[in-house]
Amino acid sequence: MSPSSATWPNATLLATIVCLLVYGAGLGYAASAAVKKQAAPCMGCHGPGGQSRDSSVSSLAGQTAGYIEVRLQDFKSGQSHSDIMSPIAKDLTQTDMHQLAQYFSTQPRMSGVDNVDIASYGRPGNRTGSDQLPAP
Repeated sequence: MSPSSATWPNATLLATIVCLLVYGAGLGYAASAAVKKQAAPCMGCHGPGGQSRDSSVSSLAGQTAGYIEVRLQDFKSGQSHSDIMSPIAKDLTQTDMHQLAQYFSTQPRMSGVDNVDIASYGRPGNRTGSDQLPAP
């Protein structure tokens, strides 16, 4: 095997990795921009980046993704009811709910706001509505 043929697989691998990094980063940014656009209306009530300044509206920023997703599913299914959230959630797909939950879970949490975990709440069959939710 000549030295030039020994480097060929390495050069191909390197070029593949570079392409994945360059184009993959661009795809990630586009998806992030789409989710940010979808999350923008949420911020009207839940505050910039999901950091609510209104004590009657929960902060989404920094909550666990599972908690946010379960809450959205509950509003959509009627398991929980809100005059504002139920109509919004009914139009969300499972993918929408997952992406919004992921987005808000990665936003910086406001200081003094506890993170809610759904360890006891989030299992199907273990919730009966918003009256049994831990306070966010």
